[in-house]
Amino acid sequence: MGSLGLLPNNFHEKVWYILLRTPEGMQLDDYAIPQQPTLSDLTVQEMNFALLIEEMLSTIRDPVHREIIVEVG
Repeated sequence: MGSLGLLPNNFHEKVWYILLRTPEGMQLDDYAIPQQPTLSDLTVQEMNFALLIEEMLSTIRDPVHREIIVEVG
């Protein structure tokens, strides 16, 4: 189940901001997004960055848990 288009308008910007401030990157369960090379290879507006976030969120099978993650972000 995808969430692309179902996320708040500024969700990707918030994830980008978190990555800027976390040198070790971010991890959700077993899925990790490293700070580098993510920030140096992508921009916050790129579809590839949105797809990376989508892939991370897709690892959460419980829709309630996924919604909580999105709302906290």
